[in-house]
Amino acid sequence: MPVASAIGFSVNYFSDEAGGEGGFLLFIMLVTIAASVVAVIRKANWSRITAGVVGIVAGLIGMIDGFGTMGSVSGTRYASVGRA
Repeated sequence: MPVASAIGFSVNYFSDEAGGEGGFLLFIMLVTIAASVVAVIRKANWSRITAGVVGIVAGLIGMIDGFGTMGSVSGTRYASVGRA
């Protein structure tokens, strides 16, 4: 999905222009999914707490990254956030 577009040019987090942030975000989300699966299978308190903490950290990283992108693109002429 596009992060930002301007005059027919679209950028996503896996583009070279984004600095390769997509790989890190994908990795942290996969770690969150793995921790959640372990929490469902093990049913131990430590696994549920770990899954919750990892999920919160991943969400905060994604949110900060998204708001940073919106802030940097919103002042640019002819650019929009998230439109193809």
